[in-house]
Amino acid sequence: MERSGQGNFWFGVLAGFVVMVIVQYLVPFAGAVIGGFAAGWLVHGGGKKGGQAGLYAGLLDAVLVAGIISFAGVASAPNDVGLLAFLGSTLIVTVVLFPLYGLLGLFGGYVAGAWRG
Repeated sequence: MERSGQGNFWFGVLAGFVVMVIVQYLVPFAGAVIGGFAAGWLVHGGGKKGGQAGLYAGLLDAVLVAGIISFAGVASAPNDVGLLAFLGSTLIVTVVLFPLYGLLGLFGGYVAGAWRG
């Protein structure tokens, strides 16, 4: 039985996010494209809905990576150096990873959504 509506969209986003997390540590940047593809494939809404699902899955993945990087920076040096590492990693994640993972997920989701129709 096929799910429809908003439930299908968020299910696709979460499934794409899980695929991203698993594949990302095997193939670093291809994980975002493959996870976006999985999200777009599950949404059933064409290229636009698939791209949206891939974008949201990519942004969720960027939030996870931001948390891991920030925690590692603070835990490695818990004084002023740790604070600088936290601020630097936050800047890197904001400027680089959010747009990168978001666009890679958007691309994968759009391709899958357009392909599936």
